[in-house]
Amino acid sequence: ENVPFYAPFLSTKAHSVFSAKVNTLGLGEEFYVILKAINKAGMEARWAVGPILVDTTLPHFSGTITVAQIKDFVEISWEKAAFIDPEQSRESLDFSVGAGTKKGLDDVLSLTSINSLRRCDTNVATFCILVNTSLLWSKANGHESIHFFVAGLNRAGLSVRGFSGAVNLHPHSPSPGFVFDQLPTGEKSHAENSPDADYQESVSILQTRWAGFSAADTLLLGIGSVSGQDDVVAFHNVSSSQKRALFTNLTLSTFSMYYSTMIASNSAGSVTVSSDGIRVLGRSVTGRVSDGIGCLRRNNPLATFQLADPKRCVIVSDSVLELNSSGVADKTDCQSLLVYNTIPGQNYSIFFEAKWISKFDQFSAKNFSFWTVEVFANGETIVKVSPTIHSPSEDEWKTFSAEITAQSSQTQFSLLYYLHHSGSRRNDSASNVALSLRNIQFEKCEDDIDFQLGLNEVAVHWSVDSKYTQYISHFNWELLHQNKNGLSVVKFVPGKGLFYQGKTSAQLTTGFFYKFAVYPCTPLFCFDSILSDGFRVLTAPPVTQTATAALYSTKIKSNFILSAWWKAFQMAIPSGKPIAVNVYEWTLSSSSSPATPIIGWQKMSREIGLSIKLNKTVVLPLSKSRRVYFIARGCNQVGLCSSRSVGVSVPHHDDIDRLSPVVIDVLPSRLDSTLNPITGRLENAVLYPRDDIDYSASGDEIAAAWLWNKGGVVAWALVRDSPAWRSCDVAVKCGSTNSSSIRLSNVRLASNRRYFFCIKFQKIDAADRVDLSVIGHVICSDGLTVDTTPPQPGRVYIGSGVEGSKYQSSNDSLLVQWRGFSDIEEENAALHDSGIQTYCVALGTSPAAVDFIPYRCVGYINHLLFTGILLSSGTSYYATVKAVDHVGLENRALSGSLTVDTSPPLIGVISIAGEESGHITTVVRTSWRGFEDPESGIDYYQWCIGSSLAFADVVACSTTDNNFYEYSSPLYDGNVYFITVKAVNRAGLEAQLSTHGYTYDSSGPFGGIVLDGSLLDEDIDYQDTLNSLSAQWSSFEDPHSGISHYLVGIGTEAGKSDLLPFHDVGLMSDFSIDGLSLRPGATYYFTVEACNGANMCKRLSSDGVVVDSTAPLPGVVWDGLQDADVQFQALDDVVSAKWFGFQDPHSSIAYYEWCAGTSAGNDDIVPWTKTFKEEVGIAPLKSKLPLGKKIYSSVRAHNNAGMSKMVSSNGFL
Repeated sequence: ENVPFYAPFLSTKAHSVFSAKVNTLGLGEEFYVILKAINKAGMEARWAVGPILVDTTLPHFSGTITVAQIKDFVEISWEKAAFIDPEQSRESLDFSVGAGTKKGLDDVLSLTSINSLRRCDTNVATFCILVNTSLLWSKANGHESIHFFVAGLNRAGLSVRGFSGAVNLHPHSPSPGFVFDQLPTGEKSHAENSPDADYQESVSILQTRWAGFSAADTLLLGIGSVSGQDDVVAFHNVSSSQKRALFTNLTLSTFSMYYSTMIASNSAGSVTVSSDGIRVLGRSVTGRVSDGIGCLRRNNPLATFQLADPKRCVIVSDSVLELNSSGVADKTDCQSLLVYNTIPGQNYSIFFEAKWISKFDQFSAKNFSFWTVEVFANGETIVKVSPTIHSPSEDEWKTFSAEITAQSSQTQFSLLYYLHHSGSRRNDSASNVALSLRNIQFEKCEDDIDFQLGLNEVAVHWSVDSKYTQYISHFNWELLHQNKNGLSVVKFVPGKGLFYQGKTSAQLTTGFFYKFAVYPCTPLFCFDSILSDGFRVLTAPPVTQTATAALYSTKIKSNFILSAWWKAFQMAIPSGKPIAVNVYEWTLSSSSSPATPIIGWQKMSREIGLSIKLNKTVVLPLSKSRRVYFIARGCNQVGLCSSRSVGVSVPHHDDIDRLSPVVIDVLPSRLDSTLNPITGRLENAVLYPRDDIDYSASGDEIAAAWLWNKGGVVAWALVRDSPAWRSCDVAVKCGSTNSSSIRLSNVRLASNRRYFFCIKFQKIDAADRVDLSVIGHVICSDGLTVDTTPPQPGRVYIGSGVEGSKYQSSNDSLLVQWRGFSDIEEENAALHDSGIQTYCVALGTSPAAVDFIPYRCVGYINHLLFTGILLSSGTSYYATVKAVDHVGLENRALSGSLTVDTSPPLIGVISIAGEESGHITTVVRTSWRGFEDPESGIDYYQWCIGSSLAFADVVACSTTDNNFYEYSSPLYDGNVYFITVKAVNRAGLEAQLSTHGYTYDSSGPFGGIVLDGSLLDEDIDYQDTLNSLSAQWSSFEDPHSGISHYLVGIGTEAGKSDLLPFHDVGLMSDFSIDGLSLRPGATYYFTVEACNGANMCKRLSSDGVVVDSTAPLPGVVWDGLQDADVQFQALDDVVSAKWFGFQDPHSSIAYYEWCAGTSAGNDDIVPWTKTFKEEVGIAPLKSKLPLGKKIYSSVRAHNNAGMSKMVSSNGFL
C-alpha cells in the first residue's frame, strides 16, 4: 500500500541528507516522502513524511490596507479575501505588519506578527489590529507620513506584501490656536494694534478670525451664547485655507455675550478653542449724574476707623462739658445722647473739638502714655484717635470729624474717652483730668448740589447700574449751559478710564443754569448721555427789599408781640423763574448791625412768596423805653447772606412809662458831657435809651443814669449777676444821691461778670402827675458785662474740607473757616448770644502777614469765601482771623499754609519687566521714575491696564504710594494691553503716562520636531562619524508672541546638556558642531528650547543618534534551506540560501541583501535582493542552472549606521 508513485526508492548511501530531482511533481499537488531504513540483516522499517504540498508561487494580494489613527492607536485593517494563495488555504497564511518612512522599509515598525498585537476585528471577513503609537513615534523621527504594510507568509516560506498609501499620522492633537472676535465692517476698533474686539454695536452680524491650528485635518466653527456651544450658528466645516468667517442676518440680544468656538481635529484627537467673547451692546444705560463733587469719605488724619466696644460711653451735649475719667475699666455705663433726626441713605458729617485739662497741679503725666477718644454712631465707631500726650493741661483743642450714611430716621451718637496708664493704675490722678468738648456740629452733606458759588471750576460725579459697569471702559462728560433755546456745550472732557467723578476748570456766568451730560463709553463707542438735574451759579448775596417792624405790648410786662413784614429778597438771574431765598433768619439787635443780637437768630421755614410776614411773641431783657432793631437776614443756597434792619421802639405799658424813671448803664465819660455843672442835674434830655451800653472794658469804673424829668433823693445799689435790690452788706456798692446819675471809680469789678445798678426813690421833688408808687419801688438797669480780657482764639482752617487743606488747584477762590473762638458768653455773663461782635479775616503770603488781602470784617459768621482773586501757583497762603468782642478787645488765630498748585505733575518714565520683547506674561511688573511735582509734591500713584492708550477698562486703577506695582491675575493670551501710570499731586491734579501696547502671552510655544542629522526633513538614528553632530528642527509655533529665539544643548540623555551647554542660536533652524570625540556605541541627544516673545519656553529633544563607525560582524551563509550547508542540488530552476550569526553591537542589523552567482559576490544568477531582516533567500529561475558549475550565495548585512559586511557561501553544484 505504500508503493511509490512519483519515483522509486533511491539509495542515500547511508547519508541522512538526500535530494533528488522529480520531474513528475506538479504544482499544487500533495505528496509523501517514504523513508525506508534497512539494516545489515536485511530488515527494514518505513516512515511516511507528509503530505507535502508542492508550492513554488508567491501568495497574491489584491485588496486594500486601511490605516486610521484613533488617538493613541493606529488601526490597520484588511479584508481576509485580499490575500490569496492558490496552492494553500487562506487559513494557512501567517500575517505580520510593519511600517517605514518609505514604502518597503520597516524602520518605523519592524515586521511584527499580528498574534502579538491587539485585535480589533469587527466581523469575520476582516482582519483588524491596533498598534500603539508609542511604538511608532520613537522611530518615526519626525516623519508624519508613514507607509504601512501587511505581509502574508505561506507554509512554503513564500510571502507577499500589501502596502497602504502614505498615511499622515500625528504625534499629538492639533495645536491650540486662537479665535478672535472681529468687528463688523464699518465699526471702529478701539485699538489699532489689538487683534480682538470685545464690543460691537451691530445686532445682526458677527465676524470671526482664527489662526494657529496647525496639524488639523478638519476644522469646525460654531457660535453660541455660551463658550463652547453653537446655539447661534451650528458647528460646520471650514477649509484649512480659510482664516475668517462672516455671519449675517442674525438676531442678537443686546448686552449679551457671543462666543466663536473652533474645534480642530486630526487623527490624534481634537482641541476646542473659544474666543473671549464679544458683547453686543445697546445705545442706552441707566444711571445717575449728580452735580458737584459729592459726599466723599474723608479720613481724618488723626482718626483710624475701626470697630470698638459700643457699650462704653459717657454723656456729651452741645455745650462745653468737663467729663471726669477714671480709666477704661471704670467707665461701663452707656446712655443715649446726641440723637439727630436723619434721612436714611443721606450722608452727614459730624465734628467736634476736644482737649484735656488738668484741674490740679498734682497731676502726674508720667502715669499716662496716651489718651483715646472714640465717637460712635448707632454703636459703630466712626472716630477713634489716640495721640500721645506729655501733659493734658498743655494740650490744644483738636478737631475730630467723620462722615456717615444714615441708616434710619434717627442717628444716635455717643462718646467714650479714657487715659492709658504707662505704669500702675493711678485713679487719684485720673480723676483730676477732664476732657472738654465744644462746637459739636452735625451737618447734612449734599450729594447733589443745585447751586454753586465758584465761577472757575466745576465738578460732577455719577454712577451707573452695576449690570453695565463691566462693559464700560471710560466716561466722557461735558458741561452744558441751559437757556431758553435749549442746551449748548460749554466744555467737553474726554474720559480716560473707569472714574466716577470729574473736575475741570470752566468760565461760568453768575446766574446761569448749567447741567452735566455723562456718556458711558465702551472702547468702541459711547452710549446715550445721562443728564444731571443741573445747578445754578450764584456769586452775590440776595438783594434786600423794603421792611417794616413793630413791637406791641402785652399784659406781661417783658413780653411783646413782634410784627414784621418785608418784601422777599431777590437773587439776580438772567432769566427764568425767580429763585426764592434759601433761608430767612431774624433777630432783635441793640444796634443796626447783625453782630449785636439781643436774642439768638431765629430760623424761619422756607418762604417762597413775594413778601414775608412775621408775628412772634418775644421776651426783651431791656429797659421798657429802649429802642431796638429788627433785622431780617436772607441767605441764598450757597451761603451768601444779606440783611435788612429796621428800628423799632419798645412800647409803653399803660402810659405810665412816660412818667416812670428808666435806668441805663452808660460810659463814665458820657456823664462828663451831659451833667450840668451848676445844678448837678441832667438837662435838655441829653441822654437817650440808645446811650445804654451792655459791655465795659473797665475793671475799676462804672456808671449809670436814670432818665426822668423829676428829681429827688435816690438810694442806689450796684449788684452782681442778677437785677435785684440788695442790702449794702451784700451789694458791691451802695449809697444815696439826689443826682440823676452815679459814677463809681476805684471799684473792683470782676471780669466776665454782669453788674446791675438798682435805684429806689426815697423822695420826689414834685408830685403832680407822678405815680407816688414809684417811691420805694426798685428799678434796675438791664445790666452791663465787664469784659477786660480779649476773646480766646480758636482754630483757623484754610482751604476746603472740615479741617481745611494744605493744597488746592483753584487760583481764583479760597475758603477760610474758623471754629472755637470764645469770649465771656461761656459764663452766661453776656446779653448777646456771643461775646464776639465780629470776625475779621486777612490773607498773607507768610504767617500772620496781611500782604495779600487786608482784614475784611464779616460779622458773627464762621467762614468766608474769597472769590474773584488771583492766586499764584506755587505760592503758599496763610489766613489770619481776628475776633473782636463788644468792647473792642481782639485776639488773632493763624491757619496753616495752603499752597496753590495749578499745574499737574511732571511726566516720568515707565518700565515694564521684559519690555524689550514687547510682550507681557503671567506676572506684569511695572516700575516708574521721574514723576515730580515741585509745587505740592506727589500724593499717590494709580496703576491701570486698558485695551487702549490711557484706558483702564481691563484692570481698574489701583492706588499705591510706591513707584512699582505687580499684577498677577490672568489676562487673555494674544490680546494687546496698555499700562497707564497716573501721578496725582496733593492739589488733586494728575498727570498720566501710558506705555505702548504689549501682547499678553502666558503660554509657551507648542509643537516642534527635532531631527538628528543634516539631511533636510530626515532624521537619522545612527551615524558613523566620531567627531561631529548635526540636528535640525521645525514646527515650533506660538500664535500670540511668536518665536523669539532658540537655545540648543547636546547631552547623553534627553534634556541634558552635558556634552554642549545650552546656548542661544537666534532663529536658526539647524545646528552642527565639529571637533568632538564621540564614544562609539553611545547615544547623543539634541535638546532645543524654543522661547516666545514673552520669554516662555518649551524644550524638546531628538530621539537620539547612535555613533557607530564599524561594519557588522560577519555571519555564516549556507547554500540551500536545509539544516546544513548543501554541496549539491538536483534542482536546476531554483536557488536558495540561509544565513545566521551576523551581529552589530552598536547600531544593530538594519536589513540584508543576498544574491547568487557563479563567483562569490557575483549576482549573475540572482541579482542583489533585499530580504529586510529575513535570514533566508529563495529565487525561482527562468533559466536553468549550469550543470557542474559551482553556484555561490552572497549576503550583505547592513547596520543602521549605513555600513555593511558581505559574506559568501562555499558554493554548491
